[in-house]
Amino acid sequence: MKYFYPFRIFVALALGLVTYWSPISLDAENNSMYALQINEKAKFSNELVEECHDPELDDSQWQIMGLSELSENSQYCLRIKLTLKDEPRPASTVLWTAMLGTYEVYWDGKYLARTGIVASSVAKETVGPMSKSMFVSPRQLSPGEHLISLRVSTHHHTEDLMVIFYGMMLVDWVELGNREQQSRIAPLMFAGALLLLFIFFQLVFWYYQKDRTFLLFSMMCFFASVLIGLEELKYYWAYPWDVHTVRLKVIIGVVTLTGACLLSYYVSLYRQARMAYWLAAYLVLAAIAIVFLPSYDFRSWAIFLASITLGILINFQALRRKLRTAIVNTLFLAVGFALLFVLPYDFIDKWFAALFSIIAIANLYSLVMKFSDDREKALNSLKLEAELLRRNLQPHFLMNSLTLIVEWVEVNPKLAIQFIEALSEEFRILNKMSKKRLVSIEEEIALCNRHLKIMGYRYQKNFELRTAGEVYGVMLPPAILHTMIENAFSHNKIEDKDVFRLGVVHKDKTVEITFITPHRVRSHQGTGTGEDYIYARLGECFGSQWSFESREEKDCWYSKVVIPRIEPSGVENSTEIDSKAIDLTDKNANNNSFVRKT
Repeated sequence: MKYFYPFRIFVALALGLVTYWSPISLDAENNSMYALQINEKAKFSNELVEECHDPELDDSQWQIMGLSELSENSQYCLRIKLTLKDEPRPASTVLWTAMLGTYEVYWDGKYLARTGIVASSVAKETVGPMSKSMFVSPRQLSPGEHLISLRVSTHHHTEDLMVIFYGMMLVDWVELGNREQQSRIAPLMFAGALLLLFIFFQLVFWYYQKDRTFLLFSMMCFFASVLIGLEELKYYWAYPWDVHTVRLKVIIGVVTLTGACLLSYYVSLYRQARMAYWLAAYLVLAAIAIVFLPSYDFRSWAIFLASITLGILINFQALRRKLRTAIVNTLFLAVGFALLFVLPYDFIDKWFAALFSIIAIANLYSLVMKFSDDREKALNSLKLEAELLRRNLQPHFLMNSLTLIVEWVEVNPKLAIQFIEALSEEFRILNKMSKKRLVSIEEEIALCNRHLKIMGYRYQKNFELRTAGEVYGVMLPPAILHTMIENAFSHNKIEDKDVFRLGVVHKDKTVEITFITPHRVRSHQGTGTGEDYIYARLGECFGSQWSFESREEKDCWYSKVVIPRIEPSGVENSTEIDSKAIDLTDKNANNNSFVRKT
C-alpha cells in the first residue's frame, strides 16, 4: 500500500502529459481538419529576384533546391509549382509560412502578404514576424496547377543556423486556431501550477524551515515554468524572426539552470555528499554540448540528457540505501531517458519542458514524505529533550539530594553550599545540552565529571574519569556517556576510588568510543530506559550509520559506540549535521547495525 500513492501520481500525470502534449495531426486522411503540406523543392535564383513573381518568367533553367537549404546573408527568388486536386476546401483556408527570414509571397502572380522589407543588404532589409498566415480565396484555390513565388532575404542573421525554413502549408485557419487554443490550455496550467509551487516552497523555506532542499525544489519549479513559457511564447507573439535566436539562447540557459537545480535537489534530498562534483560534471557536459553541437535543439537535447543521466546515477545511490522516495524519482527519470532516444525530435520541441514539469510535480511526493519525516523527527527530538531532563529530575534523586542538603546545612554548611553549586551546575549544563542534537565530547566529559562530583558528595567517596585518545573533533548526541555513568550507579555497587575509563579511537570515517564502568553486581537487571535513550539518540542523529555494543566483562561493564566522524565546523550551533560530513539515511531504513547484550 505504501507504493500505491506514488503509482497513482505516475498514472495521473502520465495521462495528463499524453493528453495535453500530444501533437496536432495535420494528416488529412486521419484528421477532419484540412491541411496540405507544401515542403516541396523549389526552383531558385539569386539574380532575377525583381522579376520573381512574373508568371510568364522562364525558370526552366533554374536550379532546384530544398526549402530547408536556405542560408544566411542571402537573397532568393523561390518558385513552387503546386497542383491542387478537385476536392472541397473550407472557405477559411490560408497559406501559412514560417521561416527565419524576410519574405513576400505571391499566388499566381497576385500579391498575398509580406513580412518586413526584402532587400539586398542588411542596411535596407527590415525584419518582420517569423510566421505569417495569408488568406487565399476559393477562386485562387481552384483545381489545377498554381504558382507560389517568394522573394526572401536573410541578412539579419547573426550566426549560422542549421535550418532557416520551418514550413509552408494550406490549412483551415479557423479549425487550426481552435485546436491550438485548446492544446495550449494544459501547458499554461502546468506553468501556473509550477509557479504556485515555486511561491509556496519559497515561503516554506523563508518562514518555516531553511532547508536548501525546499529552496532548490522551488527554483527547479520556477525554471521549469519559465521553460514552458518560452516554448509557448511563439503561439502568442508573432515576434520578429531575428529574435528567434535570442529566444533559443535563453532556452539553452534555462534548460541548463533547470538541470542544475534538478541535480542539486536530488543531492540535497538524499543528503549525499559532493554536490560540487556532481554540478561540475554536469556543467562540463553542458559546455561541451553548447560548444560542439551545431543545433540549438540538439544542444538542449544533450544538456537534458546529461541532467537525466546524472540524476539517475544519484537516485541509484539512494536506491542502494533503500530510500523509498528514490523509486518514484528513478521511474520518472528512466521514462525521460527513454523518450530522449525514442522521440528525439518531438522531445526537443515539446516533451523536455513537459517532462521537467512532471518530474517537479512528482517530487511533491518526496517532499510530502520529507515534511512527515521532519515533523516526526521534531516530535521525537522534543520527547528526547523531555526524557533527558526528566531522567535527571527524578523524584528519588531530588529527594535524596534535598535530604543531604538539609542535613549538611545543619552540620556542615560549607559542604552543603558546594553540593548545591555542583547540583545547579549539572542542571544548567543538562538544560543547555538538551536543546542540541550534537555536542562535543569535551562538553560531555565536563558533564560526566560534574555528575561524578555530585555522586562523590552523596556517597562521600572519590571517583575518577580517565580518558585515552584524541578527544578533539568528536561530536556525539548529548548525555550519552552521562547516561552510562547513571546506569553504573543505578545498577551496580560503586566503591571508593573507582575509575571510569573513556577511550577514543579515530578511524577513516568513524570514531570508536569505548566506556568502561565498574561492575560488581552479577545479577544485573538491565539498564532500563537509560539504554533506550542511548538507542533513540543515536538513531535520531545518525540514522543507521552507528553501532552500540554493551556487555559484561569480568569486573567491569564494557560499552562501545561507533559513530560517523564529524568535524565541529560541520555542525551549525551543534544542532544540525552537515550533509557533507555524514550520509544520513531514510528514517525507515533497516537498522541492524547495533549489538545489544544485556
